[in-house]
Amino acid sequence: MPHLRDLIIRGPISVTGLSDTPSRERIFACRPTGSTEEGVCARKIIARVGSEAYRRDLSKDEIDSLMPFYEDGMEKGGFEAGIRTAVEAILASPNFVFRLERQPDNVMPGETYRLGDPDLASRLSFFLWGTPPDDELQSIAAEGRLSAPGELERQAQRMLEDPRAEALGVRFAGQWFRLQDLYKVRPDPNFYPNFDENLADAMRRETELFFGTVEPVGFHPDTAASDLHQPLRSGAARLGHRQRWG
Repeated sequence: MPHLRDLIIRGPISVTGLSDTPSRERIFACRPTGSTEEGVCARKIIARVGSEAYRRDLSKDEIDSLMPFYEDGMEKGGFEAGIRTAVEAILASPNFVFRLERQPDNVMPGETYRLGDPDLASRLSFFLWGTPPDDELQSIAAEGRLSAPGELERQAQRMLEDPRAEALGVRFAGQWFRLQDLYKVRPDPNFYPNFDENLADAMRRETELFFGTVEPVGFHPDTAASDLHQPLRSGAARLGHRQRWG
């Protein structure tokens, strides 16, 4: 029966340029058709990428401070190299690495002040989703409408209904109950031969799901029916845990 023993691929052949990918399309919001358009297009790209990275609109001075990085890269490798150098500068900025909150100029030391809408949007998004604000939240914050009556509550409700809100339960419950320590436990196999990683996964996941459920005041876990995976239901019994299931 014929079969293939070796396969050698040579290529790509006659490469004319880089193909567009979703990440490249997201960065290159414009394409200059001539040298006179390169600077304008670069400023547009830097402003858009910077606003996503810094989680707020960039000021003119901030864009001006990033343009020399673009110009340096462009001189060495052309327009795309300039954009790459500018993006590297954005990602190395403390405004991206840290969630810096801008303090009004007229605030005295020790005085409380109201957060600006962009900073409020970042707090809300990282708390509920563990990610930067999405386009809707960032747009509303940029327009100064997030702190308007009822808008913050409306956005919080929208974000809680999004699947990304699961990150709140996963992160908070994991840190509070130290769920990562489940994988450090090594019960004596002579007494608990059925304990394995699958059971540890089920124990962790059940706690995350339980924490993510909003229950009324007075709810007590000992009196609730627990919707557990079968491995955890039987595994808990094998481990000697007394559990009330309903």
